[in-house]
Amino acid sequence: MRRRYLWIGVLGLVILSVLFLSVARKQGSPLKAEASLFGGVQTRLRSSSFGGQEVFAQLPKPKACIIDIDGTIANEKERRAMATNPDGSTNWRKYFNPELVKKDKPILKSREVLRWIEEKGVKIFYVSSRETTVLEASKWWLKAHNFPEGEVYHRKSFAQSLEYKIDTIRTIQKSYHVIFGVGDRDRDITAYQTCGIAAIKVAESSEEDWIRVKNEIAKLIK
Repeated sequence: MRRRYLWIGVLGLVILSVLFLSVARKQGSPLKAEASLFGGVQTRLRSSSFGGQEVFAQLPKPKACIIDIDGTIANEKERRAMATNPDGSTNWRKYFNPELVKKDKPILKSREVLRWIEEKGVKIFYVSSRETTVLEASKWWLKAHNFPEGEVYHRKSFAQSLEYKIDTIRTIQKSYHVIFGVGDRDRDITAYQTCGIAAIKVAESSEEDWIRVKNEIAKLIK
């Protein structure tokens, strides 16, 4: 019910801004569109019909989502196995080797779902805890495997994964209405929930579980 009232209110603002624009054009009043503090778009109008006062209408932010990479859309099990030391610990320098990153296998069902998301008009942000040393390799991998275009974020080597994801998502939220996030780790879910967006956990490196994920997303972007 609250969501219905919210959309009614937004629709009302849009209609009001269109009416103001029509009046302004008829009376020769100046109209200016400008970016708001929070990344939305404001319609700015000064018209004698309103006593010379400026009227602002805040337009909705574009829709977006957050997508993790490792274990979510990229199967990195072989890379992880190669980077595992005899004692079970991880050789992180080897794990974040750009050439090994390029050899990760794509989770094909995830690519299918992300293309569908893109067709729905939702912008994709790839927010991964991979280190910035493999940023270019990640961009190469996404393009090579025909994943939808989207901004790619990686963390600096000294940054904590959870805090980095929360800060990155909050920065994106200044300009976009982030609806949901998908990831395979508990920290992904914690970051999404902390930022107030729908959190969808997918089974690690799973093709089949993306069918369920798509159904969950469909409920959010009707």
